[in-house]
Amino acid sequence: MARRRRAAARSRTRTVTKYVRSRARGSNLKSLINPMVAGVVTGMAQSFIPNNALGGYGDSLVPIGVGYIMKDKALQTIGAYQLGIKLAGSIGAPASSLGGGSY
Repeated sequence: MARRRRAAARSRTRTVTKYVRSRARGSNLKSLINPMVAGVVTGMAQSFIPNNALGGYGDSLVPIGVGYIMKDKALQTIGAYQLGIKLAGSIGAPASSLGGGSY
């Protein structure tokens, strides 16, 4: 009696296709509400934290934290800009070279 050959196991690669809606449409109300909620939360948190908290950097760290929690890159960028202005001012950069108002 002849032995039967085993068929080699074949693996099949599957590709997962993910469809992502464009954020540029703007017709979705959620795309307008999320940034507004983030701004309101940031404004409320900044009003509760005194300007001299955390060595004077407390009010500039709030937008970074809120942006991180709400996954908002624009808010993180605004917070980093405010923090950069405060750091530049603390190392002695002239106020005219900071490029903007004092936060």
